[in-house]
Amino acid sequence: DRSRVYATGMSNGGFLSHRLACEASDIIAAIAPVAGVIGMPMDECDPPRAVPVMHFHGTFDTIVPYGGGTTSDFPSVADTIAHWVERNGCTDEADKVREAVNRLRRLWSPNGAHAVPTP
Repeated sequence: DRSRVYATGMSNGGFLSHRLACEASDIIAAIAPVAGVIGMPMDECDPPRAVPVMHFHGTFDTIVPYGGGTTSDFPSVADTIAHWVERNGCTDEADKVREAVNRLRRLWSPNGAHAVPTP
């Protein structure tokens, strides 16, 4: 079913998931990257439709740090999520926030961008 093509991946695969959402939203229904952020200039990521995102990222990640940076100058997870929240026309503030030991879940609507950092 071509309307149910999803992309996920960890680290480089997470970066690829974001890129597919940016450049192939006509093929990709939604993405669920793990430990990867948008690895291209965010102003170049402008898909013609909202792309649902469920993003997973550890706060202790030293390769792709949660706060961004390193020698590759990765954006932060917060900047990546903010991009999708704005791009997908979601509410500025998370509708639901759930905290548990070592976990935080935020849900934005109407298009459901998720941020789930876990150490």
